[in-house]
Amino acid sequence: MPDKKVRVAIIGAGWAGQTHARFYKQLPFVEIVGWADMVPGKAGQAAAAAGIPADRVFDDYKEMLAKVEIDGVSVCTFNMGHREPAVYALQQGKHVLLEKPMAATLEDATAIMRAWEKTDRILMVGFQPDFSAQHQAAKQIVDSGVLGDIYYSEATTHRRFGIPGGNFVKKSTAGYGTLVDTGVYAIHNNLWLMGDPKPVSVTAITGNPLAKAYKGVRQAFGGPWTASEFEVEEYAFAFVRFDNGSAMTIKSTWAAHADTLGRTFFLGTKGGLALDPLELYVNQ
Repeated sequence: MPDKKVRVAIIGAGWAGQTHARFYKQLPFVEIVGWADMVPGKAGQAAAAAGIPADRVFDDYKEMLAKVEIDGVSVCTFNMGHREPAVYALQQGKHVLLEKPMAATLEDATAIMRAWEKTDRILMVGFQPDFSAQHQAAKQIVDSGVLGDIYYSEATTHRRFGIPGGNFVKKSTAGYGTLVDTGVYAIHNNLWLMGDPKPVSVTAITGNPLAKAYKGVRQAFGGPWTASEFEVEEYAFAFVRFDNGSAMTIKSTWAAHADTLGRTFFLGTKGGLALDPLELYVNQ
């Protein structure tokens, strides 16, 4: 264990920020030295529950970064609020762990990347499944060459009826729905295992018929929602072609009349691979 602890601060005191804090507290080499949230009192309540002193709590993350000695920050704001704190923290010389998605718009993602390119700091988007035993094993299998060249994959996330509420269903805060909530995990994973080929075309459909047909108030993770308040997609399906001739189908739903949309899988010239559970298919 290093002699000097890594000093981290958290921007955003919602569920994601509290989750980051819970796991940081389990790391003996990490010290949470500050917490900020734009909603008055929200960071204070979360910090108190995590045992963080009140003098390390702020409503303004810029004030926190100016007053507290910090090595890195976790940016855990709503999707459309990622750009400003991530860019500012990088400009202040801080390492940044950014909650997924990196951003909900290309413009915001580009601005974050341009800010990072001007620094020698670490910028990491929080795709924690990369470090799971299953995904690490899948990466080793792919890297071994046993699949040959991957020419097709399907990236799938599915809920029968698991639509969150609150910030998740507003364009002003979430930007988009299922695709940037759960779909990004599968897309990121598939691109990673496929070797990050360059997309050359995308055909897609999105919609929210089940949410718009819902009657009454739905109590959900993130807060309640009604059909009239619902502004984002509940399903997203896409077909992506890459510059190396391979292709990927994306299937992401918060709600659908199906128990399953199938598993995430990869087809190669020598073998195939499926996840959940991890299975390898080869001809002997």
